[in-house]
Amino acid sequence: MNKGSIVERFWSDYHLLYFYSVMCFVGNSCTRAVLCRLCDEFEEISEKALTTPANTKELMELKAFVENVEMETMYALERKLIHAKSTLVFLIEYTNLSPAEMRANADMFAWYERMPCIFEEHRAIIAAKRTQYEEALKVCLLIMKTLLMWFVQNKQMFRCQ
Repeated sequence: MNKGSIVERFWSDYHLLYFYSVMCFVGNSCTRAVLCRLCDEFEEISEKALTTPANTKELMELKAFVENVEMETMYALERKLIHAKSTLVFLIEYTNLSPAEMRANADMFAWYERMPCIFEEHRAIIAAKRTQYEEALKVCLLIMKTLLMWFVQNKQMFRCQ
């Protein structure tokens, strides 16, 4: 082996190692940002889905929001999760992740696994509030009927003379 080929090989290995370390650093920091965004999205959806609506309008808006999340947003988040998982597999093979990074990865998958329970709890909240609002509407209707019957019975008293 001559001296030129050893130096060339050293430089090619050095550049390859440098490229590898840069890719791992960039991939790791990008993955961290993606993880944070995904966890934040799951958390925002969870918080909104588990809020208690104050009135019928909010009830219907919340119900529509969660239906949209279940039908569309969850599929988009699932695709992002699959991409993050592929990146994570690459990083695990070529780098060492800190315990904090491992917990963040575990949190991301845990949020995804928790979502069906969150949607079930949302449906229970919606059902309870719907029943409550229907009962309140029945009471209002009964009061209105009673008042109407009273006005019909006492219409003579309200006639102008």
